Amino acid sequence: DLRGGKHSRKLDGVWLTMSNPNYQDCLGQNINGDYMYTLGRMSFDMFRPEHLRCSIQAIFNPISVAEVAPSAIPKSLREEVEEGSKCLRNYNIVVSFTIEQENGKEPNVQGIMTNYGFIVPDPNVRNRFSVWFTGGCIEPNDETDKEEWFKIFNASKAKEEIKERAKQLASKVLLGVRLSDSLEDDGSMSFHFDRPIGGHGKTYFDIIYCDRSLRLIRGQHDSIYALSKVPSSYLQS
Repeated sequence: DLRGGKHSRKLDGVWLTMSNPNYQDCLGQNINGDYMYTLGRMSFDMFRPEHLRCSIQAIFNPISVAEVAPSAIPKSLREEVEEGSKCLRNYNIVVSFTIEQENGKEPNVQGIMTNYGFIVPDPNVRNRFSVWFTGGCIEPNDETDKEEWFKIFNASKAKEEIKERAKQLASKVLLGVRLSDSLEDDGSMSFHFDRPIGGHGKTYFDIIYCDRSLRLIRGQHDSIYALSKVPSSYLQS
């Protein structure tokens, strides 16, 4: 059982997703075979322009013991987490993507999107972990064309559609979303959920198999994912 004790340490590390991405409404594949989605589908509809076409190169899943409990906790889990769950872990999703230019330009605008989350073991189901996300960030990677990045995302604010504004207003009301109004100087934008969705039996994954290099999980909608642990020697280099 990976929900506690020394066996739970197998979860810790940086994992690379080997399965295909499964965001909703896939737009097909680019010439390199990378799967494409809109930025909205990739980001809980938090970042604009929603309909920006992006290809995904890699998805990483860093997991580590959480030293401090987050301030944003689903209502049904608040008491359990605030009492000091020893099995609380950071559970982030880091996506490396490229903006697919529609005007024939080379795909030199690349970014990193991180969704910040947490997991706690479900006390009623063996090897099941409940998940919730507290926010996210999008930023250009070190090699991207910063001028082009600013041009794309600053232009989107002026062209924001009524439907997009309505979605964000609904998110603010239901989830208590705090969202960046503009790009930071480094090109990043972020959002935070004050009232995240989650709870045992609501948002979760089951671990089918896990050793020190391979993890197989089943999501709440029965999708199965395979992840490979990135060697620590690679991360240090």
